[in-house]
Amino acid sequence: MGRLTADGVASVTVEGGNLCNDPSKQPVIVESLVKMRYAACLTGSADTDSVRKDAGNAKLAVVPPFDPAHPDQTSWIIELGSARVACLRLEPPGQTGEEAWERALVSSLTALRKRADVVAVASRLSEAENRRLAGQLGPAGLIQAIFVAPANCTPDLPTVADGVLLCPTKDRGQAVTLLEAERAGGKSWKLSCRLETVGSAYAPDPTIGDLVGRYYQSRQTTLAGATAEKPLSEASYAPAPRCKPCHAKAYDVWQKSVHARAVATLREKQRLVPECLTCHSEQFRRNTQFDADLAAEDDGVQCSTCHGDGIVHALTRGIPALSREQTCGSCHTEGDQVHGAFSTEAALRRIQH
Repeated sequence: MGRLTADGVASVTVEGGNLCNDPSKQPVIVESLVKMRYAACLTGSADTDSVRKDAGNAKLAVVPPFDPAHPDQTSWIIELGSARVACLRLEPPGQTGEEAWERALVSSLTALRKRADVVAVASRLSEAENRRLAGQLGPAGLIQAIFVAPANCTPDLPTVADGVLLCPTKDRGQAVTLLEAERAGGKSWKLSCRLETVGSAYAPDPTIGDLVGRYYQSRQTTLAGATAEKPLSEASYAPAPRCKPCHAKAYDVWQKSVHARAVATLREKQRLVPECLTCHSEQFRRNTQFDADLAAEDDGVQCSTCHGDGIVHALTRGIPALSREQTCGSCHTEGDQVHGAFSTEAALRRIQH
């Protein structure tokens, strides 16, 4: 997220990140944006409609990513004192084609520049693409600032490329990027940028604290209800699909991992034997029983294998810190003779979620 200020006028706040990594959290995030009087939300292509729905009739501008077919509907302008600041969000061109997309972008920015003093872009492009665009658009005066996505911030300090200020950002909840514009003489504007840590720079908002507290309480109740088809006291553990409602991104990573296919791997190699199932099957590890008809997503190396019982997590809202050496080492050993060379750090990077 970023704050824009110009000509000494009180700043406005803009959200430019993705909101749909966990769809269940989006309504409370949008409600928070509204309560904190955000001026605009530059959304991702996948969540524009749902953000607009959650925002309702609130005075929150919902702006989709730049679309060559609808350039006027994918940019936003606000007046700050005597400065008119325009914002838009860029995502990779996709099926449009890079050359056609860039031509449309230049045309749109040329028209936008006639209406705005400063144009700032929230970019989801790579660092190389950001610098290439700065080199193409900066000397022409079409853009003045690029808010760089957190994953592409190297370093975490603002830099200037071809006259364009590259503004670092952080993941939501950590820091706010403040972009300031001051009149440097005549009609030109001088831009500066800095990161402000939320904890030290901004006082807690009781209204938002209450909203978030109620949200997590509701999620706790919802997950507890979804976790067990039988009484909690009788359930042994929550399979991975029961974790998905609150941890969709982590579930997707798990589903594509070797952990999710741990039983399938044994089946392919005709190794459904106790000495292998002890590590490869969560149900066997717990009950010393194996159900060959169990759905694939309900077995294998589960979330609870490493993180502990999902039911406990659902009811306590807490999750114990795990010891990598102890947790991974219970099944994996350095130089494992069965699976070949094994490195805990390398393996953790492959399943990072």
